[in-house]
Amino acid sequence: VPGALSSKDGDALAGLSAEAFFARFAAANLNEKATLISGLPKPLIKTLALSIPDLLPKETDPSIQTLLIRTFGRYWPKDRIRELLPFVRLPAQQAAALEILSQLAPDSLKRDLPKLLIHSDPRVRALAIRCLAKIDLHETLAHFEGLLNSQDEGGKLTAIENCSFFPFEQIKSILVKFLILEPQISFIERVGIILESNPDPEIPFRLWEIAESATGPKK
Repeated sequence: VPGALSSKDGDALAGLSAEAFFARFAAANLNEKATLISGLPKPLIKTLALSIPDLLPKETDPSIQTLLIRTFGRYWPKDRIRELLPFVRLPAQQAAALEILSQLAPDSLKRDLPKLLIHSDPRVRALAIRCLAKIDLHETLAHFEGLLNSQDEGGKLTAIENCSFFPFEQIKSILVKFLILEPQISFIERVGIILESNPDPEIPFRLWEIAESATGPKK
């Protein structure tokens, strides 16, 4: 079957030329394309990455576009990285393109970040926060605190799950303040674990003070 990848020819892909890969890719159906991409060895991925920016816009299936971005994104040519920007605005490809751009060219996302930071998908919001942190840590901390103290439970959870991407000293006081104000026990427990896991001599005393002044379930 044209384009199909059998279990016996995986090793042969290591010696596949760019021309042969693209010819095989062009003749393949969706399943064969996915198998072909997934079976590529790392050295060949690096080699092919230089040509993938030409292939990506020609591919019409969103799932294959996403797979191409995830597979080759780490080695995307720097001078063509902005060609991924349109895919940040497409639902199916969004997370994959955002992840690569936030790593390789965070500044290119400045225009899109306001919408991405309030996106309905927690994964997209998390990637946007990490991207903003690389551009403007002060603004990111303000956004982080806003999410943490919002009425949106999804926003709270996104903020808590992304604590590890900030220097602990930068968010310590924000987290302690959150423990004082937050009424929901499940969120308090999550933040308490984060505080306890960081070796800061001040934290045990702050937690003790909060516990002493707490009432009801928080105590």
